[in-house]
Amino acid sequence: SRQIVEFLDSEIELSCDLSEYVCKDKSARGLMLEYELKRGDEMALWYLTRVMKKMEYIETNESKEKRAKKALEIIAE
Repeated sequence: SRQIVEFLDSEIELSCDLSEYVCKDKSARGLMLEYELKRGDEMALWYLTRVMKKMEYIETNESKEKRAKKALEIIAE
């Protein structure tokens, strides 16, 4: 699902994606929250990232598939 939110005088698009990766008899599920600045100041993204880290969300540029394979120990970290 996607939602535009106003945050620090900026508009940020939030999208949430629940995925499941299955390999043989193992499966890994994960929730990914992505956000993108649509209008406003980059400082809003910096602040939002900081807040998310305090809430123990993990920042990553890896694909959902790669993260799932690591969780299933199909590939090494």
